[in-house]
Amino acid sequence: MDGDGNNELAAIEGFHGSVLKIYKKKGQKYTEVYRCKRKMNFIHAIWAGNLRGIPTMIFGYRRHALELFLVQYDKETEEYFEYTLDIGTGPSNVTVAHSDEYDMILSSSRHIGEAALYYVYD
Repeated sequence: MDGDGNNELAAIEGFHGSVLKIYKKKGQKYTEVYRCKRKMNFIHAIWAGNLRGIPTMIFGYRRHALELFLVQYDKETEEYFEYTLDIGTGPSNVTVAHSDEYDMILSSSRHIGEAALYYVYD
């Protein structure tokens, strides 16, 4: 995510837990580089890849605010940041489809019986 050529590792602590961390391999071990600031539980939806060419991780959880959100790395500030995509949906799965004009985030939310598409443009 930070562009150094080495992948980060996202970890949900506890089974469908309440703590989301991002780890980076430093030397021979993985070290925590980011901890999600949101109060959440039952983390369920997870996706990682490039969103409009930007390394991105997308997560959702099915308790508390029932959010779908993404995490990206800002190279200028050298910090991870979170961006809320939706609230109150309780996403259970998420994936991304790419096209030349836009990317689509596809999310299924069993909690409210909804499938949603979010279009992302440059």
